[in-house]
Amino acid sequence: MKAFFAALFLLVSLNSYSQTLDYTRKYLKTIVRQQMVEIQQLKDENSKLKSSLEEGKIAADNKREEYRLESNKSLENLRIELRSKEMELKERTQEKESAQVAMQQSQKLVEILANQVADLKMATPQYSLDNYVLPERESEAVPVVRRSYRAPRTSYITGPRGGCYYINSNGNKTYVDRSLCQ
Repeated sequence: MKAFFAALFLLVSLNSYSQTLDYTRKYLKTIVRQQMVEIQQLKDENSKLKSSLEEGKIAADNKREEYRLESNKSLENLRIELRSKEMELKERTQEKESAQVAMQQSQKLVEILANQVADLKMATPQYSLDNYVLPERESEAVPVVRRSYRAPRTSYITGPRGGCYYINSNGNKTYVDRSLCQ
């Protein structure tokens, strides 16, 4: 009998062990399914994060590229503005230089004209009371005109190639030794 009870106990134990095993198997399958769902959710979330990260990188790259393009445009605009300012400065400098040359030429012309006027004034006869000769008789008083000319004052001009000249009474250039212009 002992063997019978031992076999019965063994059979009941095996049956209960089998049921426990089935229950444990079902429980483990449920846990595995839940973990599979959680793994899938984590994978989905991970792929979303990866895509949003890539979108963020793309957006950052786009922003960087836009900034670089804007910087290049701004730099190019500044270069263009600088070139235009340089051109304006060159034009103003040229205008100033041409105005200075014109001023120098006009000053020389004024000087030449002043010299010619002075030469004409000096060449005009000068009358004085000394020019009248009183005759011995008053009825014979005839004025005798004595003309005195002053030597014309000359102003020497240095030409563009270093020559020295003055403008004569006819308005022509008369070249003289260069040492007179110094």
